[in-house]
Amino acid sequence: MTIAFQSSAVGIAWREGDRWQPLAGLGQGQIAHVAVTAHEQTPQRIVFTVRYEVNRTTVRTVSETYELTPTCVRVTVSVDGSVDRLLVRFPALAFDGQQASRITVDGDTATVQLGESRQTFRVEAPKGVRLYRTGRWVRCRNGYLEPIEGEVTDNQVTYTLVPSATPLSDLRQSF
Repeated sequence: MTIAFQSSAVGIAWREGDRWQPLAGLGQGQIAHVAVTAHEQTPQRIVFTVRYEVNRTTVRTVSETYELTPTCVRVTVSVDGSVDRLLVRFPALAFDGQQASRITVDGDTATVQLGESRQTFRVEAPKGVRLYRTGRWVRCRNGYLEPIEGEVTDNQVTYTLVPSATPLSDLRQSF
């Protein structure tokens, strides 16, 4: 286990030279404009898009479309620029200060279980993305996170987050 001291967020990163640049890692002055567009608002489903205009040499815009239901969150991210692959990242709670989480990764799906709580992260598209545990731990206010990552050979990715014990079969029916 390596302990890292960096920010970590659910989302994407793109290559800039020999390193990955996460959207969440952009600082003041690197995002020129942000626009939010609401698409659907019902008690059972909310859909909206956040579009970032960024000041980067390889990326012009990043659009994130969120679909929220009572059982899960689905996010589709599109990057406009000279990007042919993305890194998708899910910071799994690895240790809460008292006990370690049980983290399993199987192909495009990562599951984190701590006590009675469970969270599932799944890459829906493109098909064939293989997630992996990084082995790096990042300090946070709730303990330690371990980024779960997967490389996407495209400029678009769709992933879902399912909290608690919602079965994936229920998730597929909710969208």
